[in-house]
Amino acid sequence: MRTCLALLAALALASGCATPRRLAPVPTAPTSAVTADTGSEPPIFLDDVEIQAGDIDMIDSASISTISHFIGPAAYSRAGARAKNGVVEISTKSPDRTTPTSPLFVLDGRQIPPQLARVLDPAKIRSIGIVKGAAALPYGDRGRGGVVLIYRKVG
Repeated sequence: MRTCLALLAALALASGCATPRRLAPVPTAPTSAVTADTGSEPPIFLDDVEIQAGDIDMIDSASISTISHFIGPAAYSRAGARAKNGVVEISTKSPDRTTPTSPLFVLDGRQIPPQLARVLDPAKIRSIGIVKGAAALPYGDRGRGGVVLIYRKVG
């Protein structure tokens, strides 16, 4: 978890967000009879959509508006029991432009939210492909607006 939060702090500084709305310290020792789960990463939300911790390094730091780490009741109201180590909320400078016919975004073979696709760091992208029409049929209804296939650089 410390690695994830250290990366988030670095992104915040690089994007000019030296003072996030709320950044709370992460507890390092268990309290009373509760045992700390140090191997569990906090859920991460990008513009109100949950993303995977591994996706953080793909975000262009210039697109970040704020990074917040919520703990306690604020975190539990956002993610329930998964929020035992808090919740990380990343807000971007870009407005949400998704529509019902927006394309499906696929990063290295897995679907990603449009919010993440909007803020990917171009320096970390190897190639982008567009699939539409009959070629998008394997993606079902999700691919009705087309499919954007994104591949990361290796290494």
